[in-house]
Amino acid sequence: MPEYGHELSERKKQLLKAIVEVHIRRGEPVGSKFLIQDMQSSLSSATIRNEMAELESLGYLEQPHTSAGRIPSRKGYRLYVDCLMRGYTPTGSEREKIASLEHTKQEELDRILRDASRIASVLTEYAAFYIKARPLDLCVKRFDLVLTDAYRFLLVMTFAGGRVVTKSIRLTFPIDSHVLRRLALLLNQYVAGKRMRQITVPVIVKMESEMGVYNVLITPLLKSIYGAMRDLESGDIRFEGMNRLLRYPEFADPVRIRSLFDMMDSREEFLDMLESADASCVNVIIGNDTGIDSIDNSALVFYPLQRGGEVLGAVGVIGPYRMPYEKVVALAGEIGRTVEQMLADDGLRPGLPGREG
Repeated sequence: MPEYGHELSERKKQLLKAIVEVHIRRGEPVGSKFLIQDMQSSLSSATIRNEMAELESLGYLEQPHTSAGRIPSRKGYRLYVDCLMRGYTPTGSEREKIASLEHTKQEELDRILRDASRIASVLTEYAAFYIKARPLDLCVKRFDLVLTDAYRFLLVMTFAGGRVVTKSIRLTFPIDSHVLRRLALLLNQYVAGKRMRQITVPVIVKMESEMGVYNVLITPLLKSIYGAMRDLESGDIRFEGMNRLLRYPEFADPVRIRSLFDMMDSREEFLDMLESADASCVNVIIGNDTGIDSIDNSALVFYPLQRGGEVLGAVGVIGPYRMPYEKVVALAGEIGRTVEQMLADDGLRPGLPGREG
C-alpha cells in the first residue's frame, strides 16, 4: 500500500477517481460542472470546486491554465493505480488474440517476446517493448559436444536456469569422437560452473596441456564460449509500434518526440528497472519513478517473466500518463502469463541468443 492517500476522505478519493477516468477518456482538463453530470452527483458545483482545490493543494491534481479545470498529477495517477482503479476482464477477441501466441511453433525467447510485444501494442494501441534480462551469476552448467563430421562439431552449452545455446565449430583438421569426448570432459571439469573471470590463464594452460597435440582446440573453443556468455550477460530491449504514440497529443511536442528517441537508447536503465521490479505482478511506472529521465512524461506497464524462479525478461507497454490503466494492466498480465506458460513447456528452449550455424 502507498504511504499517501490516507489523508483523503472517501468523497475525495471517489472524486479523484472520477477526474482521472474522465481525463483518460477526454484528454482535457475536468471542470466541476462536467463532473457533476458525469458522476450524476447531488453535490453542488461549489462543493466539488472546493474539494478539487484541496486535492490540488495536496498534490493530487494540477491546473494547467488559470481558467481551466484540473487534470490528475503524477501523484494522483499513482494513487489511482495503487488503490482506486477497478479490475478489467479482457474481451473474447482480446483473449483470442493473446492465445494465438500459443499456437505458433517457436523455440527462441526472442521471437516469443517480439510477437508478444506486437500483440500488446495492437491491443492497447500504445507502443510496446520487451526486455531480455541480464542473467544473474551467469555460467555454463554443462557442455555437450556432438560430432557432425570429421571437420565440424556442435558445441551445446546448457546455462544455469535452463538456457541452451548451440554453436557450430568448424576445423581445418580432422578429429574423431575420442578426441571430442576428452575435450568435453575437460570443459565440464575446468569451465562448467564458472563465470568468465574465473577462467584464468593457468586454467587455460592446464587444459591445453591435457589435450596434447590437440591443444590448438582450446583457445578458439573458449572464444566461442566467451562470446555466448557476453551475449547473454548484456541483456537487451526492443520496441514495437513507437509510431502509435504520435497519435496522442501528449507526444505532439518536438521535445516529447525527442524524449522517445532518447528512451530507445536507455537500455541499461531499462535493465536496471527490471532487476528492481516486483517479479510477482504487473508493474506500473508513472513518470521517472525509475530515474529514467526520458520517460518523465510517460507511463510504463510491464510484466516480468519468470521461469524456474529466474526472471528472463519482461513484456510491457509505453503510453502517456493518460492511459486506461485498468485495461492495460489486465492485458499486460494476460500476455505475460501466457508467455510464462510457453516458457514452462518442455518443448520450448528459452535460449539466448539461439543457434549459430
